Amino acid sequence: MIASTGLTVDEQLPAAAGVEFDRRTGIVVDATTLRTNAANIYAIGDCMSINGVACRYVAPLRAQAATIADDILGHEHSGYDHKPPMIRLKK
Repeated sequence: MIASTGLTVDEQLPAAAGVEFDRRTGIVVDATTLRTNAANIYAIGDCMSINGVACRYVAPLRAQAATIADDILGHEHSGYDHKPPMIRLKK
């Protein structure tokens, strides 16, 4: 497991792993499984992008992790359905 935190990803890590990467949006993943183009490598959270859109929210992390776990374990699953979370502001 490799963790990349923050809103930008150092391109050296994905480049060294042979993972497709976009400087602007992050590590490119399959929208349904969150797999990268490299065998057995997935991405989650701030460091990834789906269909060219960066995923910069914490709220979907649980669903992302569950999708990856199901995929790795070979469990039937409907796949990840990315929906940007509602953003709430406090007064």
